[in-house]
Amino acid sequence: MNTEDTLPPNNRKRGLSVARIIAASVLLILCLVWVFFRIFYCAHVDEHELLPFPENLNNATAKAMVEMDDVPHEDGFSFVLVGDVNAGMETFENILEKVKTEKHIQFLMLLGDCVSSDSRGKHQYFQGEFVETGVKWPTFVIAGNNDIGSQFTMNDFEKEYGPANFYFEFQSNLFIGLGTIVDENDPKRDNAYEFVKWVLETRRDRNKHVFVFSHYFPGTPAGVPSVPFEDSERFIKLYEKWKVNYAISGHFHRYITSENNGVEYIVSGGGGGSLDSKISVQQGYDDVGRFHHAIIFRVKGDSIAERVLMVESAGFLATKLEDMERICLVDIFPFVKKHPWVSYVADGLFVVLLGISAYLFFGRKRERVTV
Repeated sequence: MNTEDTLPPNNRKRGLSVARIIAASVLLILCLVWVFFRIFYCAHVDEHELLPFPENLNNATAKAMVEMDDVPHEDGFSFVLVGDVNAGMETFENILEKVKTEKHIQFLMLLGDCVSSDSRGKHQYFQGEFVETGVKWPTFVIAGNNDIGSQFTMNDFEKEYGPANFYFEFQSNLFIGLGTIVDENDPKRDNAYEFVKWVLETRRDRNKHVFVFSHYFPGTPAGVPSVPFEDSERFIKLYEKWKVNYAISGHFHRYITSENNGVEYIVSGGGGGSLDSKISVQQGYDDVGRFHHAIIFRVKGDSIAERVLMVESAGFLATKLEDMERICLVDIFPFVKKHPWVSYVADGLFVVLLGISAYLFFGRKRERVTV
């Protein structure tokens, strides 16, 4: 015996009505998602593609901008460090908004891993979002291990962001960026040692302070997490010999500082990426300094002051919307642009689903008449 036949007619009708409403609602939600997708595609994707490359986001251009503005100010000058944006663009934007309230910012130094993986699409997304922040400071970019790889090589990095290894001088302070340390398959890693050695030998004596930036520390300075590699301890000896004041890195998503033999080592990787970092936990730095932040350095004559600017992580909803935007711009839209037939099929499916949804909501089910 059919169980449905034993149900009272009113219950059967009520069950069918609920099922129709649920099915129609699901189809309608799918239709609304597609409408949002199409609107977003037309409005935001085209806008993103038209954004120019940010000229200030290049090591060579930033160096020229800083050196052109080398006019002493009675209050000294400041510069900002932010490391490891990764997939946390919304938090990074919050950090920059807070930094904008500071005075006399001379430049911004990004300590690597501006993207979560080495695809060109993610670099273009980061560049577009950077433009939208409205930041005009000269901005230097240290290459991180997530920034480069088989899809976006060190050569690609240097074409977009300028030389990976660089230096500049400003008001009797020497700043050195070492970007080629992170590429273990690139012979330029050895060039990083020769480069910093040459800069220190030829420039150290005429500058009061020296700052060296890299994505992670070569060697194993005590008190901070690091990524040592073959012959990396020679960097530490070089820093100590030439009295480097600060060696600053990112990579580990936290804030830690330690002084060793006159060199102040700082890890600053709180620029937006996830605050979980398995490597540093394994090295014994479990909950130390796990918060999103920037560091503001204030240099005035012989004095240097550093201040950590803590920033709340972006909320759950804001983060998920940012993730959706990134996935759409980096993965979905390029595929649809390359294969337009996908869009036509989806539009046709949208019309069909909308029709079915309307029928389930408003269509009348013909009842059987029993004689």
